[in-house]
Amino acid sequence: MKTLACKLCVLAVLLGAMGAGVADGQISTSIVFEVSSPFVAGEATMPAGSYQITPWSARPQILKLSDAAGTHMVYVATRPSHSQEPAKSTKLVFNKYGDVLVLKKIEVEGQKNGYLTLPTNDEKEVAKVGLPTEQSVNATTK
Repeated sequence: MKTLACKLCVLAVLLGAMGAGVADGQISTSIVFEVSSPFVAGEATMPAGSYQITPWSARPQILKLSDAAGTHMVYVATRPSHSQEPAKSTKLVFNKYGDVLVLKKIEVEGQKNGYLTLPTNDEKEVAKVGLPTEQSVNATTK
C-alpha cells in the first residue's frame, strides 16, 4: 500500500510538471465500458468486466478507472491526443501484445481531443514480444 501511495505521488508531481490540460477533450462526467478479457491500465492488471472512467478532480489528465462492483480501481496517467476530425464514437483503444491488452487511448464522440496513456513499466515489458495490434472497445458517456 505504501508503494502505491508513493507511485501516485510521483505520478501527480510528473503530471503537474507537464502542465497542459485538454481543453475540449476532457471527460465531463464519466465513460462506461465493458471488456471481455483482462487488461493493463496504468500499473495494474484489471480483470474482465464493466468499468467506469472519471477524471481525477485535482488533475483532469489523471483518470480514475474503477469496476462496477468497486473492488478494482487504478489511476491512469494520460497526455492529450489530437486528431483532425472529431471522434465518430466514444471508445477505448488497446494495444494487444500477444494475449495482453494495454489501454492506450480514449476517444470521446464529437471531440478532436482525447487521452493517450503514458507508457508504464508493465507495457514496456510486454512490448518485448513484438509490435502490437490495435483493438477497440466501444464505450458510452454518462
